[in-house]
Amino acid sequence: MDSGVEGPLTLDTTTHTLTYFPSNRYGDPPYYHLVSKRRPYLSTPLPLTADDTLDLEPGNDDPQNLTVHLKNCDIGIYRTEKDEQRTKELAQFAATWRSGMANLGSGGSETSLGADMSSHAVIADVLNQNYNDLMSAASISLRAMTWNLMGQSISSLKLSSLLGLPVMSDIYVLAIQEFDTLGAKTLYSNPAGLQELINAVLMALSESGEYFVVDTNQLLGIKLVIFAHSRLRGQISSTKKATTGTGLFGVWGNKGAAALWLTIGEDPMIPGSGTEMVVANCHLSAGDTKDFVVRRRWELSEISKKFHLSGLAPASEKVIFDSDAQVLDDFKLEEDGFDSETLKDDDSEEEQEVQSASSVSDSKSSKSNPIVILLGDLNYRVTLDKDMVQDYSERGNYRTILVSDQLRQDIIDSRILSEFVEGVISFAPTYKYQIGTNKYDMEVRTPSYTDRIFYSKNDSRISQLDYSSIADYVISDHRPVVSRFELSIPMMDAEKRKALVDSTLKDMDKRENSGRPSVVVDPKEAVKEDCVIFCEGETFVSITNDPNSAQRLLEWQVILPPTEQVPSTKTPSLRVEPTKGLLPAGGSQQIRIAFTPQLSIRDEVSVLIIRVKDGQDVFVPIEFHTLPTAIGASLDLLSRMPDGARSKKIMETSSTNMPREIWSCVDYLWTRIVPDMFLKKGDPTLQALVQEWMDKGEYFDAQVLDAANEAQESIAVYSVAQQFMILLQSLPMGIVPPECHALLMKEDTDILLEALPSVNANVLLYITGFLQRAIQQGVDESQLLDKFEPLLIATPRGKDSGKSKMKRKKFLKTLIS
Repeated sequence: MDSGVEGPLTLDTTTHTLTYFPSNRYGDPPYYHLVSKRRPYLSTPLPLTADDTLDLEPGNDDPQNLTVHLKNCDIGIYRTEKDEQRTKELAQFAATWRSGMANLGSGGSETSLGADMSSHAVIADVLNQNYNDLMSAASISLRAMTWNLMGQSISSLKLSSLLGLPVMSDIYVLAIQEFDTLGAKTLYSNPAGLQELINAVLMALSESGEYFVVDTNQLLGIKLVIFAHSRLRGQISSTKKATTGTGLFGVWGNKGAAALWLTIGEDPMIPGSGTEMVVANCHLSAGDTKDFVVRRRWELSEISKKFHLSGLAPASEKVIFDSDAQVLDDFKLEEDGFDSETLKDDDSEEEQEVQSASSVSDSKSSKSNPIVILLGDLNYRVTLDKDMVQDYSERGNYRTILVSDQLRQDIIDSRILSEFVEGVISFAPTYKYQIGTNKYDMEVRTPSYTDRIFYSKNDSRISQLDYSSIADYVISDHRPVVSRFELSIPMMDAEKRKALVDSTLKDMDKRENSGRPSVVVDPKEAVKEDCVIFCEGETFVSITNDPNSAQRLLEWQVILPPTEQVPSTKTPSLRVEPTKGLLPAGGSQQIRIAFTPQLSIRDEVSVLIIRVKDGQDVFVPIEFHTLPTAIGASLDLLSRMPDGARSKKIMETSSTNMPREIWSCVDYLWTRIVPDMFLKKGDPTLQALVQEWMDKGEYFDAQVLDAANEAQESIAVYSVAQQFMILLQSLPMGIVPPECHALLMKEDTDILLEALPSVNANVLLYITGFLQRAIQQGVDESQLLDKFEPLLIATPRGKDSGKSKMKRKKFLKTLIS
């Protein structure tokens, strides 16, 4: 007992209420409840420990005002007000608290919750037992694309033909060769270029659905990117990646392969589940002589050994090489003055060899027999006379050309790709073309089928729907080759799984001893459907200790399991408070769950585990979903959403060359300019309201905003200005895209404006006109240029030099003046 006191004691300060519960005749340990007067719903009782020191500090100006410190944290001022009764109450509270501390002993009374995960083990066991019933056959569409770019960028191209739009696929495999222009002085890859490519593809796909990047891999100019539809998120993951160089000295990465291993339809609670797929992007040695054919066989053999992929090449060197066996040794590449410092990849991802995966004996696993797609510039040539090839090609007689295809002949001779199959080639040779035309370069090369796509032979899980090349793109001497596949693989039935897990949890609840502590949770599921981008959304779960519980005081803790989006090693996207505490019999506690959507993570689905000491776990599904928003959309897309993003109505062509969201911001600020409008923070509530008007395609309510300005000087102006800058900052490619950087450096404003899409040019002139007016009305020009230069002009990575920055500002000053 603490100082003979049984009932709770309360200390009320200016900012908090502290209630102390001494130990009692029921055996409950001492605990306390600190409640913030500003956020009372987030408080929770906690056990008293040896660290919970309570100190009182008289004020310098008024000794009657005592500052109260709990664990060295200021929890407000207690005013005695020269009242003898209040002074006695304070003394009794402090004495009882310290008595409770003294009775704890040196070790304190801290308790901890065990990490009993038996419920997880039971669920995993049930899922394993019912695996076959939970799986159902699914059809997954996949589009594979291979293209030797010869160092050209495709970020500014319309990618509809390459991606097969408007027909959508669930998975896109993009294999690029010669992505970077490599030479004796530039033997490195540029990671910024890969990100630009990814952004361009995601932008093209975003108009018909939401996609994400599953994973990427690269080896110098060999790039491999895999995209998937958002409905597959959580059902597709990259398990490993590898690269192997077969170029200079037999190891350098100007030639070789980059591969990704994927698992589709995996359940994280069922080891070995899911179907494995391997995608390998290959770029083999060029050349049409016999020596180069042998070289390419050897390269496939090396890729096979490094990636542990069977069927690429025979194990016997007698089959790989010709009978003289010296042809490979005689094959030498010119070193051309390369030095060791240039033989590296700026991506800093060192070449790695895949270790053989441990065997999975479970019959449910498809990982020991993966689906394999091999594609790329295999560089095999046609040995016919080049004029004959051109003649046959013009007449569509591709079958005759293929009789002299080196690769086809090697397959017939069982030298390579014995476990792979290729679709029927019904298109013209894809190499070598004159740049900018659909004419072959007949001076130096025989037109050939260098670019190919192969897939697993005799595998019923993959079927090819079409196989073609695309003549629309003439920026390279190669034409892209594409193929559409259908994957027939088992996928987890989410509804059946949820029903089984729910049923299992209910059965476990029934088996629990009724005498064990338990809590009542309300609601059973916490779902918030109307989150707003960048704004914190919140939902609440209440837990209550049954007043008739056998345990008067229970200890609880909240656990959030890591997700694929946010693994345990990173900061979680969900925030929970409080995360632990005590509950007396009949007591309730509100738990706040918050989520702030970002452009990269717009939705969050998780499970809140409420763990009760010596009791049963309670699982609460948590879902946050974000409303469609203008934030993150391109100018082109904004101009085709006249009714706002939330309407989900997207026109084929723009009805206006001025997105309403940008016009509304500038229109409101035009007559309300203040010198520091872009320097001060806005009001979060007003900014959320402004964003809501933009997302709904509504005009701003000037009366509401101006009323806010009257209540707090210019606060609505600051809020609209801040939201305007957020909108500009989120434009994927800016208003002046990176590909216009070279024109900007030439300082020819007219040519640059003509090169911009019409909507970009109109928006740029409209905003710079507004900036001109702002400067005229007292906004500092230098500060304005510092703010808006990075918002209006997207700078290519690596080009942000002092000279470039100066010319960007000069360009804006020219427009403003």
